[in-house]
Amino acid sequence: MKKYNKKILETLKWLKNCMSDKEIIKLYEKRILNLKNPELSYLFARDVKGADIKAHEQIVIESKSAEYNYLFARDVEGADIKTHAQVVIESKSAEYNYLFILDIKRANMKDYSQVLMPSTNLTHNFKFFIGIEGTDIKAHEQAIIDSKSAKYNYLYAKDLKISDMQVYEKVIRVHGQSVIESKNAEYNYLFARNIKGADIKAHSQAVVESKNVEYNYMFASEIEGANTKAHEQVILDSKNPEYNYMFANEIEGADIKAHEQVILESKNAEYNCEFAKIEGADIKAHEQVVLESKKPWCSYEFSYYVKGADIKAHEQVVIDSKDPKYIYFFALSIKGADINALGQAVIDSKDPEYNYMFANNIKGADIKAHYHAILESENKSQNYEWGKQFINSCKTNPIIMKKIATKGKEEIIDRFDKLLSSEENKSKQTNKQKTKTI
Repeated sequence: MKKYNKKILETLKWLKNCMSDKEIIKLYEKRILNLKNPELSYLFARDVKGADIKAHEQIVIESKSAEYNYLFARDVEGADIKTHAQVVIESKSAEYNYLFILDIKRANMKDYSQVLMPSTNLTHNFKFFIGIEGTDIKAHEQAIIDSKSAKYNYLYAKDLKISDMQVYEKVIRVHGQSVIESKNAEYNYLFARNIKGADIKAHSQAVVESKNVEYNYMFASEIEGANTKAHEQVILDSKNPEYNYMFANEIEGADIKAHEQVILESKNAEYNCEFAKIEGADIKAHEQVVLESKKPWCSYEFSYYVKGADIKAHEQVVIDSKDPKYIYFFALSIKGADINALGQAVIDSKDPEYNYMFANNIKGADIKAHYHAILESENKSQNYEWGKQFINSCKTNPIIMKKIATKGKEEIIDRFDKLLSSEENKSKQTNKQKTKTI
């Protein structure tokens, strides 16, 4: 169904503010009825007091739109609920049949249940089951089982409330089997984690067979009874540095050396830096990968966190990067750093911010040289301290400007006339095309 031009709908609201309902009806109702647009007729009948409800309703009914028949029945006083209901039922729309039952008190439960049960829309079968009293639970449950949907079999089992344990276990087994057969890693993990009585071993195997690294890691780390070694092998085979690091770092009994080899072969500087923090890691091997990466932030972190790091080698990587941020932080945080060499690198960068910070915070800094570097920076009219004060003053004294547009009655009417005329012309062109085709 075509959605009407938003400008028309917005202007109709403006009209309500500057004209009486009688004036709006006199000027525009006939033109709107001639357009035979269910959305505009629905809105006009809903919002304009005294509108010809029956005429607008007939346009909505004849449109066969499930959406606007539902909305008209829900929102317009005096609507013919029975006729709108029939249109919605005949549409076979699971969504609007479900909404019709949920929102409209006079709806016939039996008719809508018959529409929803054979529907392939699993969302509304599930919502219908949990939200509406008196529905045929068995029929909706079977629709969910037959769908083989891992998501809705899991959700059904999760929201199930059965006091008889034998019946509960039977139902869980059936829905659990649907999830297992789906091979869906996410819902096998969720089923095993959240459903009491789930077959952990079977769900674990389904996740292993999925080869999904995220859910293999999560299953092994969170679910008691998981086949940890099988999940670990999936992670190792994936060669994924992130999950190999996480598995080695967080899961008891992990094969540290095997995961370490994956990390080293990946040449990923970040996870080599992180892995070096794990007890028993080969510090020198990981350090070599980090140094070869030439990434200043990795060299800074390795020097800061890893005992026995080669400070001078990492310092040279940071200096060679010419990145004033990490040069400054290296001087600030790393014991044994060469303040003179790092200070000169910041001076050479002519970065006003980090020259200011270096001079202000690093003991032994060449204050005069950093001051001249600030003056020689591209922004000669400012220094960092002035900029900082300016930014802070802006934060504490924000200027808020708000323009409020007001429109006169004549302007609004003219705007609505033009918009409506445009739609009328489009409608005429469409009718001409239909006539030519015939």
